[in-house]
Amino acid sequence: MVLLILRRLVRAAITILLLTTFAFIVLRTSGGGASAMLGAEADPTAIAAFNARWGLERPLVEQYVAFINALLHGDFGQSFIGRRPALDVVLERVPATLSLMGSGLLVAVVLGLTLGVFIAQRRGTAVDKVVTFVALAGYCVPSFIIAIFLILLLSVELKWLPTTGNSTAIHYILPITTVAVGEFAVFVRFTRTTMLEMLNQPFMRAARAKGLSPGATVWRHAMPNMAVPIVTLIGLAVGSLFVGATITENVFAWPGMGQLLVQAVNLRDAAVVQTIMVLVGISMVAVNMTVDLLYAWLDPRIGEL
Repeated sequence: MVLLILRRLVRAAITILLLTTFAFIVLRTSGGGASAMLGAEADPTAIAAFNARWGLERPLVEQYVAFINALLHGDFGQSFIGRRPALDVVLERVPATLSLMGSGLLVAVVLGLTLGVFIAQRRGTAVDKVVTFVALAGYCVPSFIIAIFLILLLSVELKWLPTTGNSTAIHYILPITTVAVGEFAVFVRFTRTTMLEMLNQPFMRAARAKGLSPGATVWRHAMPNMAVPIVTLIGLAVGSLFVGATITENVFAWPGMGQLLVQAVNLRDAAVVQTIMVLVGISMVAVNMTVDLLYAWLDPRIGEL
C-alpha cells in the first residue's frame, strides 16, 4: 500500500508539471499580449511599459522558469483586469462551483443507481423502456440545450423557478438539474447493464436460494461487487461535471469558476485563465489519485500490484 501511494504521488507530480507546462505554453503562444490588452492604437511606449510590468519582454524560457518558481511559492500572478492576485480572484468563485458540482453529482449518483437497479429488476417492462429512453436522451442532448429548455418551460412559460443567481435553495433547482442530467444518464445505464449481468451470477442465485428477498440480494451481494466500477464512474464524472458546470454557470449567471473562466478569456486576463487551468488540473489529479487509493481499499489485490 505504501509503494502504491508513493507511485501515485510521483505520477501525480509529473502530471501536474506537464499540466502547468501546457497551461503556460498555450497562453504564451495563443497571441494577444500587450496589443490585445491595450488595443491596436496603443503606442510603442505603452506596450513596452506593459510588457515590462508583466515580465513579457523576457525570453520564453526565462518566463517559464519564473512561472514555475512562482507557482511553487503559491504566486499565480496578478489579474490584468482586477489588479488583484489571480488566485484570490479564482478562490472567491470556488464555493459556488463546488456546491453546483457536488449537488449535481449527488443527485446523479443517487437517482442513477436507484433507478438503474429498479429497472434492471423489471427488464422489458414499460418502466424499463421509458427510463432507458430518458437516460439515452439525457446523454445525447447537450447541456446548454437542456438548460434552455428548462428555462423556457419552467421559468418563461410556467414562471415556477428563477433563472439566475444562487441566493436561495430554489435557485439551485434548474442549474443542478442541468448539470445532473448527463451524469444521471451514464449512471442509470451503467447500473442497469451491470445489474443484469449480476443477477445471473451463481452467487446471486445462491443468495436467492437461501431465501433472501430480491432487495436484500441486490444491496448485500450485487452492489458491493459493483463498488470499484462505480468509483471509476464517479471519478470520471468530476471532469465532465466541470465542463457541464462551465456551460451551466454562464447560462444561469451562476457566480462560479466556469463563469469567471469565460469572462477572463473574453477580457484576455491570462493570469486568471492560467490559474483556473492549473487548479482544475491539480484537482483532477487529486481526484484520480483518490480513486486509485479507493480501489486498493475496496479490492486489496490492487494494492499488491
